[in-house]
Amino acid sequence: MTGIYYTIKLSEPVLANNLAGDTNSAQSLPYIPGGLIRGALITEHSASKKRQIDSKDEDFRSLFLNGSTRFLHAYPLQAIGRSQYRVLPASLSWKMLKDDTIGDGGNFYDLAAIDYLKLEPLLQIKNTDFEALKNVKFQTYWQAANAYHSREVEYQFNLHTQREAMQGRATEANGAVFRYEALPAGLLLRGYILTEDKNNLATIKNLLKPGDELWFGKSRTAGYGKAIVEEVDEFDPDLEWHESFTWPFNNTSPEEDDARNEAKWYPDENVNSFYLTFLSPAIVRDKNGHFTDDPSSAIAARLDIAPDDLLTGKVFRKTEVVGGFNRKWGLPLPQVQAISAGSVFVYELKTGSDVKVVKLKDLINTGIGERRAEGFGRVMCEKHVAVSSSWQKHKPELPIDKGKSELDDDSKSIAQLMLKRLLQVDLDKKLLDAIHDHTIIGDIKNNQISRWRIIIRDAMVKRTLEEKLDRLREFITGEEKKNQKSWKEIKNIRISSSRNDITLFSGWIKKLAENKENFIWLELGYSRTPSLSLSELVNINADDEMAAEYALRLLDGVLAKNAKGGE
Repeated sequence: MTGIYYTIKLSEPVLANNLAGDTNSAQSLPYIPGGLIRGALITEHSASKKRQIDSKDEDFRSLFLNGSTRFLHAYPLQAIGRSQYRVLPASLSWKMLKDDTIGDGGNFYDLAAIDYLKLEPLLQIKNTDFEALKNVKFQTYWQAANAYHSREVEYQFNLHTQREAMQGRATEANGAVFRYEALPAGLLLRGYILTEDKNNLATIKNLLKPGDELWFGKSRTAGYGKAIVEEVDEFDPDLEWHESFTWPFNNTSPEEDDARNEAKWYPDENVNSFYLTFLSPAIVRDKNGHFTDDPSSAIAARLDIAPDDLLTGKVFRKTEVVGGFNRKWGLPLPQVQAISAGSVFVYELKTGSDVKVVKLKDLINTGIGERRAEGFGRVMCEKHVAVSSSWQKHKPELPIDKGKSELDDDSKSIAQLMLKRLLQVDLDKKLLDAIHDHTIIGDIKNNQISRWRIIIRDAMVKRTLEEKLDRLREFITGEEKKNQKSWKEIKNIRISSSRNDITLFSGWIKKLAENKENFIWLELGYSRTPSLSLSELVNINADDEMAAEYALRLLDGVLAKNAKGGE
């Protein structure tokens, strides 16, 4: 087996569309699928031959169709000094403490390696508190030394309006708004192409040269999809590269560890247990030919062992629907169920059984399931995994295109208004979730609730920020000074939520009124002040006015929910 690695830079945003979301909008995957890479090279191959594609041609089939050449997904590339790292999907077995989800670093724990109950004394959590651990807050990562670094793609948001064919502009009847979330221009991605036939290597290198233009995804006539090839080189997958360091070092001396050899990536003897992590979605069928989320029978067949000898332990998985579009046919591909990237399966073999190294190596190199030529079914096998690891968030820095002219004032104002409305939509969703999440503990009379809600609504109609909050603060101060029965009832009430321990309701109200350290945004589930950005020139941050508005609305909503009879 031999291979090529390449680096591409997006000249335009790219919509490598997934199947989820609103039908009038599109959100790109955080990577460019191998199927799009293959499609772009098929287009180049057809143009170089100056003839139509012949799917019966054996050379063409070996190059693109029969799986002997595999086009792996192109993931974002992280460059640190002279080192370059291709990011990978985070494992679904990685968990972190709920309180650690706010912040840009910390520890996470691999539940594939340790039982939850054994983790309790280590983390000092209660036996019944299964909500104490949450999924890690990052989707992709890269690893340097013993530390993990999260890398999230900064999607580029673009808004488009439908145009009436005759008038060439949006009209009242034809003016739908489309929102595209695309991979941003300037993003660097690293991809790999593996082939069993060395004769294919020269052909691929001729199709993929530095400086070449490639086109990916949808909406290509609307300013999307263009990329430039920056670097191409061949390598020996057995000696120089592996998708992930999957097996512990077998050598003992630093000099031997530095040598690039198979001992880094494969065991030197047969194994009887391993962790299997999917690095890309996998389309797998069971023994009856049905699509399944349990790859055990397929794994056993690939490893040449009896299905009953392969015992499934812990499982951390998600499923998704995958499809695609064939430009040659002009038709969508069938939508099928797939095991999501990051899914983890722990396997053990019955006593007396083991897995041969050559079979395990073949599984790692070639993957499992269908559409492997398009990068599906990539797996990582591990013998041991760390119980606890540290991570640090890394924010990508995208180059700014100095050649593009700035927006005029009117266009910028419209873009700012659109961003503000999109931000408000997200805030409203978070507000509704927070209202349902907060629960008042104790009895509070309806007339008490009505008094507070009248004050809140009176504060909402005030014109300035200070007037809004002063109205609420004055009422709280007045109630405290009077210290009548109504205020004593408020002081005896508690409030709880999944993000905070049980606390005094009166203290919670005061924090909302003071709005110190962005308290309202923490209550809505944000780790920092909410913001949206289209570019360096057009962005919006939630300001103090919005903070006051949503603080009042949260308090009003919680009171309304707890009124007897509700609203």
